[in-house]
Amino acid sequence: FAACANGAFATDARAVIDRLPAGVGESSDLQLWAKGLWFMHSEDAERLATVAAELRSRAAHSEARPRTVVWAAAMTAHARAMAGDTAGALEILEGLEPAASRANLTWSLWDSLAQERLLLGELLVERGDTVRASEIAREFERATPVPYLAFLPRARALSLRASTGATMA
Repeated sequence: FAACANGAFATDARAVIDRLPAGVGESSDLQLWAKGLWFMHSEDAERLATVAAELRSRAAHSEARPRTVVWAAAMTAHARAMAGDTAGALEILEGLEPAASRANLTWSLWDSLAQERLLLGELLVERGDTVRASEIAREFERATPVPYLAFLPRARALSLRASTGATMA
């Protein structure tokens, strides 16, 4: 999580990922989420797409946990964005809602959807919607959800890009 938030602890994060089961089928949903984060951080589009596909498969079952459904959508949005399908990623991100209680949203690393909110803001800047991107960046200035604080540098960079209309190109 920290490696994805601000680049710190990448070596430690890699060590954790290396200890997880190698295949996606043997991984728990939480392990898949962690792998997906790592693949996003390391820009491994192919492996991220594999994780997203496995989570979507699991989310399709009637007994799937709500969190798994959210993770499937989140990882799919990241995979699409990484593959250049920004329209598909935006469509998913616009409808993405946490599947957690307010108490869990305050502290949970995964329920806050911090990375997904930032990705949405970044894609909105690219589309020229700087007002909405600025609003999203300001969300990270609040004290809760607490995991948002780890993403504050990235949110401030988003805010700056939105205020200047700068794109990633």
